[in-house]
Amino acid sequence: MNIKGVERKVYFVLLGLLSDNLSINTFMGYATSFSSMYYCRFCKLDKKAAQTQIQLHRELNRTKSNYEEDLNKPFKETGIKENSESNRLKYYHAEESCVVDVMHDLFSHGICAYDFAAVLNYMIKTLKISLHTINYRIKKFKYGESEKQHSLKKNKKNHIRTASFKMTAKDMLRFVRYFPLIFGDLVPQNNEVWNFVLSLVELVDLVMLPSFNEHLLKILEEQIIYHHTLYTQLFNEKLKPKYHILLHYVQTIRKLGPPRYTWSFRFEAFHQIFKKYCRNITSRRNICLTLCTKASLIFSNNLNNANFFGIDLTYKNAVTVKLINMPYFALLDIDSNIHLHNFQASNNVSYKGVEYKIGYFLSKSSRRLSNIELYEIRDILIKNDDLYFVCRKWRISNYSEHYAAFEVTGPCDMYKIAEVNEFDGPPIHLYSIENKLYIRLKKYFI
Repeated sequence: MNIKGVERKVYFVLLGLLSDNLSINTFMGYATSFSSMYYCRFCKLDKKAAQTQIQLHRELNRTKSNYEEDLNKPFKETGIKENSESNRLKYYHAEESCVVDVMHDLFSHGICAYDFAAVLNYMIKTLKISLHTINYRIKKFKYGESEKQHSLKKNKKNHIRTASFKMTAKDMLRFVRYFPLIFGDLVPQNNEVWNFVLSLVELVDLVMLPSFNEHLLKILEEQIIYHHTLYTQLFNEKLKPKYHILLHYVQTIRKLGPPRYTWSFRFEAFHQIFKKYCRNITSRRNICLTLCTKASLIFSNNLNNANFFGIDLTYKNAVTVKLINMPYFALLDIDSNIHLHNFQASNNVSYKGVEYKIGYFLSKSSRRLSNIELYEIRDILIKNDDLYFVCRKWRISNYSEHYAAFEVTGPCDMYKIAEVNEFDGPPIHLYSIENKLYIRLKKYFI
């Protein structure tokens, strides 16, 4: 690189490898079967103890020193098959830089599927809620326009028995988020299994946070232990390998940061694209080479495209407006730094890949949710490529533990104009349950 006229060589250090559990274990030389006695790449707890252990023993953690010692011992005693080639790197070691994949651990044939299999089985057998009713509720629930809802496949008894739901990871994430709203009115208050469901919902909310501090890490650690305790007590089940791996999330976050930035979700999103290519390619001589060539050509074309890295703000059919002429102007709370003239107004815009429309709702919350505000978008304004919303405030009542949602009582005669970055994040929606309105936030604790 040329820095102020001086040529400098920049070196990159490998921080971690992003992969699912099987691939990372294979590359790192660990056990490739999760029925092995020592399958965990983070510690040396044996398989039988891991089925019941809900707290970690730090003395069993793998370290660089005991890793070197274990290389000279039989595989059955250590869970290490071979020395990883990555250990030849100067600043990298297989033990010290293991990442986690929250997509497979929780959403794609992971903990959520095991939990919901037990919960739905309880709902059918104990609460006498038919499978038809469960499927009907899932199909008819309106997730909201911004969720890009599509119909989920019907659950069959075999799906519940084997915990093999026909859902993508994104479908499962959405299912977890809205499960309390879909079925909450069918379950009695303070039901112990329902409390387990709520513990899973809160666990997912915590794991998906974009940032952590020590206080949040402590909460996450306690929530994982609480969730695992309820699972073993209520359903008399042993902990599967992914439950044990979840116990290591706190120490991994301290090393490598939030797991939402190391999951394989974005990589596996290309699977559907490659499947479409396969259906359109007649040659089967070397399909992998064909797909790699196709991907390389597309990537090269994207790099030459000026818009490849995206435009933050896009909109159509904008018109010029003046706030002073708007009917709500007298009720508008305006920041002194915002000028009132020459805005462009549009019915919908896309900002950093998120779509906003008039009628959508946005939340604004303080740290740890001590104060939450809800706003309805009434106008979308653009000025000098800056995005503003004219919003009407709605009243928020109490937090419902049973629905894991905030109750909304209605709109106020108060309007506000604010920049897009003042709000929590993507739009949220109102959900009507038993003649009451609720919201589920998409950004928690920050």
